[in-house]
Amino acid sequence: MSGVRVPQRPQPLQAIRRACIARLSRGPDIEATVGDDDSIHAEWCGLYDEIARDVWTMNMRAEVIGDLDDELVRMQRDGSGMFLDNVLRPMYAEAQAISVRRLVDNRAGTRSLVRLVAEMAKHPTILSRERYVARYVRPDDPNFLQLGHGDFDKMAGAGAAHVSKSTLTELRSRIVTDGEVVKAYVDQNVAHRKQARGRRHHVGRSREGDR
Repeated sequence: MSGVRVPQRPQPLQAIRRACIARLSRGPDIEATVGDDDSIHAEWCGLYDEIARDVWTMNMRAEVIGDLDDELVRMQRDGSGMFLDNVLRPMYAEAQAISVRRLVDNRAGTRSLVRLVAEMAKHPTILSRERYVARYVRPDDPNFLQLGHGDFDKMAGAGAAHVSKSTLTELRSRIVTDGEVVKAYVDQNVAHRKQARGRRHHVGRSREGDR
C-alpha cells in the first residue's frame, strides 16, 4: 500500500518514529514539566532526531566494517586473522555496545531512548491520532489519510484516540530488559577489562603465522 510497510508489532525505534510526526526543534531536556502538548511533542520529536542519528551511525558502522571484515577474510592475507580478532572486531563490538548503552541510559539528566519512552508513558494522550495522521495529507491522494488511520490502528489499537500508557510502559520494559545485557557487557568488557578474556580464533593464513 503506497510502499508503506508497518510491522504487526513495532520495534522500539519504529514505534517512536510513528509517534513523532514532524522533525521539530528540540529543547534543553526531556522532562515534560511545562508547556502545552504541542511544545512537549516537539521536544520529543527533537530527541527522536538525536536517537535516529545515533541509530543511522550504528547501521553505517555495521555496513562498512562488515564489508571490510568480509574482504579481509576473502583475501586470506598473512596477519589478517590477527588484525580481525585483535583490532577490527573488538573495535566494532565496543563501539556498537557503547552506542546502545547510550540509548538505554536511565540516569537523570541523560537524553536517551528509554527516558523518552518513560516520558511518553507519563503523557500518553500527546501521542494522538490527530497528530499522527496529520503527516498523511496528500492533495493528490485523498485515500492516503485512511492509510494513516490504518497505521495508527496497528500501533495504538482500532479506533484508539491515542497510544495507551500500557503500550508505552510495556515498550519501556522491553527496552530496559534488552538493554541490561548490553550494559553488563560494556561495564565488564569496555569500561573495566576482565582479568582474562579467553583465547581468540584467527582466520586465513594468520592461523599458521600467528602460532
